[in-house]
Amino acid sequence: MKNPLILLAVLLIIIGGVWVLGNKNRTTNSSGPIKIGVAIAQTGLASEWGENEFKTIRMMTDDLNRNGGINGQQVELVIEDTRSDPNGTTNAILKLATVDKVQVIIGPSWGDSFQGGFPIAETNKVVLVTPSAALESVLNRKDFSYLFSTWWPQLPEVEAFRDYLIKNNLTKVAILNDQDAFTTAIANQAEEVVKTSNQLQFAGRFEVPVGTKDYRSTLIKIKQSSPNAVYILVQDDSQYGSLMKQAKDLNLSFNFFSVTSAQNEGMIKNFKKAVDGLRYTYPRVIEDDAYKEMVSRYKDTYGELPTGSSFTNTINATNIVFETLRRGARSGTEIRDMLEQINIPGVGLDNVSFGEEHQIDNSQFEIRIIRDGKFVVVE
Repeated sequence: MKNPLILLAVLLIIIGGVWVLGNKNRTTNSSGPIKIGVAIAQTGLASEWGENEFKTIRMMTDDLNRNGGINGQQVELVIEDTRSDPNGTTNAILKLATVDKVQVIIGPSWGDSFQGGFPIAETNKVVLVTPSAALESVLNRKDFSYLFSTWWPQLPEVEAFRDYLIKNNLTKVAILNDQDAFTTAIANQAEEVVKTSNQLQFAGRFEVPVGTKDYRSTLIKIKQSSPNAVYILVQDDSQYGSLMKQAKDLNLSFNFFSVTSAQNEGMIKNFKKAVDGLRYTYPRVIEDDAYKEMVSRYKDTYGELPTGSSFTNTINATNIVFETLRRGARSGTEIRDMLEQINIPGVGLDNVSFGEEHQIDNSQFEIRIIRDGKFVVVE
């Protein structure tokens, strides 16, 4: 009888030790910081966007940690520069997912243009919540169940452009776009919207390679089609200024239109006269108390007002990630499943939730114009 009793006692000691060690590890993990990846463009073409996105995320995280973190746990940001190019974005997501082992990443900046990291996040079951990616531009997007965006769908923006043209009797439309994934997707939508309208006439589609600097020959071709509205879409926001300057140098007086990305402070500094008169669609921001508070906090923190088109998108992306973690989701799969159900109050819009395509779907658009270096609402 003694041997079985000794064996049983030894087994109980081993099981007890494993249980204590397991609970100790769980306690350590639950009391340590929660890591959130940040894949943001700190250098390169998208850095004006990325700087604003990063400052917003950092400000919100610092405020959160000063107020106790998430259920008593501090949040640690693990930051990687996407460098505004495909390789930089892919490498940033690869490192965050496989080396830092984060379960959720805010970013990447311009994810619609730089899509190489999406399969890596999917394979590693890491959630991406990007504040500046139109998911219509993503190839095989149904394969990426861990990808979400607080950027709005593009079709309502294109339809706002169409409605303005019709209202102002600008009925013959040409489209000039480079071959970036984002600009191509919008151009495709715009072409379809114009062609299916019985009040508009399509004057032609003019495509150029990404990185084009000299638009003069293309502008001359556009002139031959005699449009009274030209929709311009290029990856590098600053090129709107260069393009419009070349048109004016050729004495071409087109009515130029573009999208949200045309609201670019750097372009104003370099091409103030050239871009005067550029009209563009922009999301209508609800400037309620929540929005005004975030603008005030940003100014108090950094001594300047926020710029860039993705300010409110970044707030909403960060808030919804925080809330998902606050509700107990920790693994990438848990975070993904929670994001598919969650609905929270928004900043700049009524609420933040994701539809079947993992995008927000409740934005409205207004028309703005650049006048004397300022961004002015037209209607």
